[in-house]
Amino acid sequence: MGTVVEIRATVFAGRELRMKQYDGEYLLRVTHVNGNELSEPQFVEFGVPAFLRKGLARTPNELYEIRHGRKAVSLDDRQIERLERGYVGKEFKLTAYETGRFDGIPSNWPSDVPMWADHGFQFSTSLFVLAER
Repeated sequence: MGTVVEIRATVFAGRELRMKQYDGEYLLRVTHVNGNELSEPQFVEFGVPAFLRKGLARTPNELYEIRHGRKAVSLDDRQIERLERGYVGKEFKLTAYETGRFDGIPSNWPSDVPMWADHGFQFSTSLFVLAER
């Protein structure tokens, strides 16, 4: 964490994991770090600052904007399927670093306070992409 590395990763649709929290997102399947192949690919969330984003999108709306130069008004499943052709499954070489955060619902939530749908309190990591190579 906190160290800039060169990675090779493939984009995949978060829905493939069959976990609601990743529906509507793209994730990376990291296979190589600094030229070394990982024994097991790592699935990670990622972020890219808008001013650095060229071809790497986190959501279908971002992908639409990259491809069409404007924001999408709305996207249906058919449009998303067309957008994803040539993107989902594409391999990228990236310069990135791993970062982390705690988030979620604490286990000792007060019974008199309304709760929303979320996951339990946990530490999670993600990649912050600095450049596409």
